[in-house]
Amino acid sequence: MADKQDTMKLTRLVRIYPNLLMRDFIKRNIRYSQECWNRGIKTWQHMYHEEPNHLKKIVFTPKKDKQKVKIKTKRFYQTHLVVKTTVKRNRQNKIISYKFTPVTRKYTPTGKSVRDNIIDANRTKGIKETIYPNEVFQNVLIYDLDQSYQAFFDPSRPDSKRPKIKQKISDNGSYLDTQAHIRDGKIFPTTNVKMPNRKLYTGGIRCGEDLSDLNDKNKRYRMRFIHRDHKFYVAISVERPIKSLMATGQWDGVDVNVDHFNSTNKVVWLSKQPLYDRKLGKAVYQKTRLARLYDKIAHYQRTLANKRECIIRLAKKAKQKIDKSLWQTKNYQKIQLKLRQCYLKVDHIQHDIVQKYTNYLVKYHDRIYIEDLDVKHMKMGVASKGLHRSLFGYFRQTLTYKCQLFGRELVVVHAKYPSTQVCPNCGFAKAGDNKITLKGNQKHHTKHNEFKCYHCGYTADRDAKVPVSLMRYNADSMAEIMKRQKLGQDYQVVGIYMM
Repeated sequence: MADKQDTMKLTRLVRIYPNLLMRDFIKRNIRYSQECWNRGIKTWQHMYHEEPNHLKKIVFTPKKDKQKVKIKTKRFYQTHLVVKTTVKRNRQNKIISYKFTPVTRKYTPTGKSVRDNIIDANRTKGIKETIYPNEVFQNVLIYDLDQSYQAFFDPSRPDSKRPKIKQKISDNGSYLDTQAHIRDGKIFPTTNVKMPNRKLYTGGIRCGEDLSDLNDKNKRYRMRFIHRDHKFYVAISVERPIKSLMATGQWDGVDVNVDHFNSTNKVVWLSKQPLYDRKLGKAVYQKTRLARLYDKIAHYQRTLANKRECIIRLAKKAKQKIDKSLWQTKNYQKIQLKLRQCYLKVDHIQHDIVQKYTNYLVKYHDRIYIEDLDVKHMKMGVASKGLHRSLFGYFRQTLTYKCQLFGRELVVVHAKYPSTQVCPNCGFAKAGDNKITLKGNQKHHTKHNEFKCYHCGYTADRDAKVPVSLMRYNADSMAEIMKRQKLGQDYQVVGIYMM
């Protein structure tokens, strides 16, 4: 077994084929986990807002001398914490005594405190503790709920949302099992299932993949059982040793676009693929399987919208109460099922493309350059669907963990680095009136996808030259680049360049 420093935690998704008894067992645990989640949130809010015994906490800062310190925290209500501290010192500047004002601070409960509170409340009502399966009840509160609230209160993660109550309890979902084991290629959950004849079911769950490398009766794995679209999956947390691949001496940059990925030697298309037509003498775009699935999705969405509008119009004429149950007919549900199947196919194709492309990058390149794109704050308009379908975040996440796993270097280029304006030949960057915009350049009469260097005369397609421009990036020169950008004058990017 390799050292902890030389290992990396990964999640392996495997499809499983449980029998009828195990299907009911998984569905029951999913429903129960959702109920525990809702109760945990209600208990957490009660402890946070209403119980005064849990909210009192003394905060002391002795290093602050007669100062008012404001601490901003992420809460349901905008509150500031004021701490007053008075410190007396001697001639040697040592603290002799201090006075401080006790301040009430909102205490954030943990998953364990919520669990103990629920158990104590049940004991007072005469409910036994054994009524809760520890595999579901404790894991939901200690792991899932606690991590969600920690992310919500973490100031370094401002985009994290507050955990919400699940209004609809359904069979679709997941639950966490921290003590499951694998034996003979089958998965065995921690809790045995009771048969109708009051015997315990000791059989395992058949898997769709070979798990011979994980066969260990005594080892316990952290698994999450998932039920989605009438299919069952399990996500297994596995430790993998870091493998250092042989050095190739090659670098590459990746330009992530709305419908394709650009690198120096390869272009991966998502929705439309250009093919050269000899008769026409130009490139003709041919729809891929993804593009045809997107057309089906648009058709099904339009059909469902028309059905809803028609039923609402008839209900208004008849002065009926408008409810979702009006259009939940069998035909409507059939179209909904087809729509979900199309979305599932799209998801599988996209993930397959990203996995194959990242494998190619990591296998043949020692260093990879990618842009630090802020997709959330990009201009949302006509291309909003394209941005959502391009999987910018998933591509970066996949490439990051693969570079860590195989010992490759990943360079994330600064967001303000002008990769589209930098010439890959001489390194000069355009600024001011010479910049390329989405409408092109009116001063030099160039198109939006046409790049022309005004210093060395280099011409190329704008998207095709970006990967080479990314390899000129140097983090030490970013301060000088941002200064030059403000002046609006052309400048040269002095960075590391290697092919």
